[in-house]
Amino acid sequence: GQFDIATYGAHHYNFSQIVLNLLLPFILFAAAMQIDLSGLAKSGPGIAYLSTIGVVIFVGIWGTLIWLVMNMIDRHIGPDIGISFPAAILFATMMASTDAAAVLSTMRHTVLPRQVRTLIAGESLFNDVVSIVLFLTVLTFIASGHEVNAADAAWVLGKEIIGGLLIGFGGGLIGSYMLNTCKGYSTQVLVTVGVVLGGSVLANAPMINASSPLAMVVAGIVVARCRVYVEASEQHPLVMFWRFADNAMNGILFLLIGLELL
Repeated sequence: GQFDIATYGAHHYNFSQIVLNLLLPFILFAAAMQIDLSGLAKSGPGIAYLSTIGVVIFVGIWGTLIWLVMNMIDRHIGPDIGISFPAAILFATMMASTDAAAVLSTMRHTVLPRQVRTLIAGESLFNDVVSIVLFLTVLTFIASGHEVNAADAAWVLGKEIIGGLLIGFGGGLIGSYMLNTCKGYSTQVLVTVGVVLGGSVLANAPMINASSPLAMVVAGIVVARCRVYVEASEQHPLVMFWRFADNAMNGILFLLIGLELL
């Protein structure tokens, strides 16, 4: 029956790989292209603080609370409920992530001051990146079974962040140059899709292992500053395509989450 087909499909694909390596790069790139760039520079310090130190503080507080509460329940109410501290931190990193696409869509229809809207939208965008990087870093250490130390954590985080910045900036510059020199709407759309797919594949290469989400956000911001996109109207095919892609990828993501729960 239909339920059997859905159940079969839900258990014969790699959910995490599809989300992290396919859907998420498109969602973050589309969100980065739609952010207010002029306001982003003015709100940069606030966005940087909230999306880095703020996220780390959130993860530390909630991870500690989850660890204490679950182990307290384990001791006084029922067995096999307690969790390790790294597992609690991992859960807290999942809680820290926001839906950047939903936030950006909401901010476009609010009457808040422009600077406040940019601060909230920018924080949600980079919040996603930081929380995903923290999640993958903690997951790597848990899966390896090795004891976490500051040097190893700094190396993994540094490699993901610096690699993501370089790949995103380089891919964005190449994409911007091609957009400014090529003609034809379909070609321009294909160029931006190539930036997303190429940057994502390169960031996830085993020898590089950089942050694909960070690369896509940086690439989206760089591409959004190119002449073709800056001069484009709301009805420009390139603008309309990425707004559609944003909504479509989010819809597919929630569909896959539903299938994963079957």
